[in-house]
Amino acid sequence: MSTILHDPSPQSSPPGWGEEDTRTIAPLIPACPVTAHTFPMPGRVRPPEEIARLSAAAKAMRRGGATQIEIARALNVPGSTIARWAGEGGWRVCDMAAEMPPLESAPGEEEDEPSLEEMRAELNDRLNRIRASFTVEQMEAFAHENGGIMTETEKENHRAYRREYGYKD
Repeated sequence: MSTILHDPSPQSSPPGWGEEDTRTIAPLIPACPVTAHTFPMPGRVRPPEEIARLSAAAKAMRRGGATQIEIARALNVPGSTIARWAGEGGWRVCDMAAEMPPLESAPGEEEDEPSLEEMRAELNDRLNRIRASFTVEQMEAFAHENGGIMTETEKENHRAYRREYGYKD
């Protein structure tokens, strides 16, 4: 079932409309679905040099442990832009976890090819180490940035989690 937005024939025009007002808007509608690449995003366009400088600074801050919201505020760049740069540049939290050096095995222990379950467990441990590196305040800011809140129980659980990985509050 299709909907006619406006029939350009003079008989269908509302009273008082002139002939020039009976155009349809169909030619103005793009033939393909609108994507993020179809139209420029709002905001000022940054020169490539500035993008490179800000992206490098954001990467350094992220590797230093800053949260996305802290980076966005410090550099005056939207969080969505920081997330896009991190995805394009390979410095998202999950990318950094994959870059961590492998866990060392005990001396004399044979190194067999790990099973899929062991690889998942190691990756989860790496991600947990990164998560534990964030303070409760940083986690609370992250939750707030994403429209949520941390309950007192969640805060206490995160403090215990940090202690488990050797961090002090």
